[in-house]
Amino acid sequence: MATARSKSRSYHSPFLGLCVFLGLLLILSVSCTKKKTELEAGTMAPDFRAETLTGQTLYLNAEIKTRPVLISFFATWCDPCRAELPLLATLQRKFPKDLQVLLVAIDPENVDEHHTLAKALSLPFPILLDKNERIKTAYGVEQLPSTFLVDRQGVIRSVLKAIGDPEVQYLEKTVLKALENH
Repeated sequence: MATARSKSRSYHSPFLGLCVFLGLLLILSVSCTKKKTELEAGTMAPDFRAETLTGQTLYLNAEIKTRPVLISFFATWCDPCRAELPLLATLQRKFPKDLQVLLVAIDPENVDEHHTLAKALSLPFPILLDKNERIKTAYGVEQLPSTFLVDRQGVIRSVLKAIGDPEVQYLEKTVLKALENH
């Protein structure tokens, strides 16, 4: 009986050691992998090129040279995203020459629904189709909606989540202040 026990130990011991080694290796690889996080205020906004619903190609760098840009990430299935669209439209209408709102759709497969939304709400800004979520990834967006205010130098000045009246008032003040400084 003692021999059977020692055989059992010798059989399980290397297997157990291998399991422990693989477990430690997994923990080490996870802890050493730095997770990409959302960009913060004060960092440079990654440039991007995207196609709009109307088929035009838009470049961020070209837009920010003329005026500050508000980049809002959304999806048609996101209720808070849909709720803030009228507020973003009001903001764009208030500053038609001094601010450019860009709506980045991370669900470009829903083109028909994007067209319906744009028409129903008379959106005064372009909807960009983020094919393969390249823009979303570049900005590290993990939560929808996420909105970035980018100044004329390409620096992110504010990062906002769901936009309500207080955020619109903040953005209005920020745009007015930027206009005074320019």
